[in-house]
Amino acid sequence: NNLSRPIKLKVSVDKLSGDINGQVLPVKPEPGETSTTWVTFDKSTFTALPKEWTDVAITIKIPSDAAFGYYYALRISQSPDDVKEKSNNTLLGEIAIPVLMTIQKPGAERNAQLVSFKTEHFINEYIPVNFVSTVQNNGNIHVRPRGNIFIRGSSDVDLGILDVNAELGNILPGSSREYKSKWADGFLEQSADKKIIVNWDKITKIRIGKYTANMILVYDNGKRDVPIEATTTFWVFPYRIIGLAVLILVGGFLSSRYLLKLYIKKQVEKYHHHK
Repeated sequence: NNLSRPIKLKVSVDKLSGDINGQVLPVKPEPGETSTTWVTFDKSTFTALPKEWTDVAITIKIPSDAAFGYYYALRISQSPDDVKEKSNNTLLGEIAIPVLMTIQKPGAERNAQLVSFKTEHFINEYIPVNFVSTVQNNGNIHVRPRGNIFIRGSSDVDLGILDVNAELGNILPGSSREYKSKWADGFLEQSADKKIIVNWDKITKIRIGKYTANMILVYDNGKRDVPIEATTTFWVFPYRIIGLAVLILVGGFLSSRYLLKLYIKKQVEKYHHHK
C-alpha cells in the first residue's frame, strides 16, 4: 500500500480468458465448473496498512481427476465501503493477476498453428512497416511461441531482423493471439501523426521497392522445439514524393521545350526581318 492511509481490500478468483491482443480478462466460470473452488486464500478480505506489504497465502488443491491446463485470474480489489466519494460515481481500482497451471499427465498436448502472417498494408508509402502474426492454440495446454522476422530486398542480405513475441506472451487453449512487430529502420519515416521524419544518420538506408519477410517461430510441444515458418511480400513506395518529382521533371521538360520553340521562333522572325 503506497498510500498514506489504510485500504480495505478483498481477493477473489475467476477464470482467466484473454483477447487476441493478450489482455487479461477475468470471466465467471460456467455452471457446474468447479476449478475455481480449488483456489482458497488464508484471508479473503484484509486491511492493507500504509507503506507496508501484506502477504496473502494462496492454496490450490488439485483433485486426482484434474486434467491438463487450468487458468485463473486472481483479483485484488478495493472494498466498495472503503471508497468515500461525495458524488454518486464510484471508481474502484482492481488488479488481475494471471495464474497459468499445467497438470503433468498423459494426454497433455501443445499444438500451435499459424493463422496468418502479413503486413498491415501491402503497399507502404514510408516505413515503419507493421507486421501482424496470428497464432492459434489447438492443444489443451498454453503455448508460448517466439521467433524472428528476417527482411530482405533484392539481395540475400538481411536488412532487418525483428522480434516476434519478445515479451513471451502465452496463448491459452482454444484461442488465438496476434503478435505485432515493426520495421522502422530507414532514411524516411512517417510518424503516427503522418509527419515525415528524415533520419540523416541513415541516409544510406533509403527504402523503396519490393521486400520479402521470412518469419521463423518456435514453440515447445513438451518434447522438442517445433518450428513454424511463413513468408510474405510487401512494397515500400513513396508515391507522393515520386509523383511530385515526375511532375517537376515533366514540367521542366515541357517548359524547356516551350522556351526552346519560342527562342527558335524569335530567331527565325529576326532572320526574316533582316533579310
